[in-house]
Amino acid sequence: MTGYSAVFPAQANLQRARALLADARPPALTLTYDPRDPQAQLIAERIALNAREVGIAVQVSLSEPKTSA
Repeated sequence: MTGYSAVFPAQANLQRARALLADARPPALTLTYDPRDPQAQLIAERIALNAREVGIAVQVSLSEPKTSA
């Protein structure tokens, strides 16, 4: 997306994120992705890695296939 660079800083501030989470107990999260999309897997794994760096537990898994009725 273009035009949002002024709103979101490009540099991650891990120290600030850890400080904000110091007194919190974030729940374990599961991030699912469509197994037919190889880029979605890479993105999900990157999100999980970044979250873990600050103390948020994220499990990456495949989304369940949808059944038709």
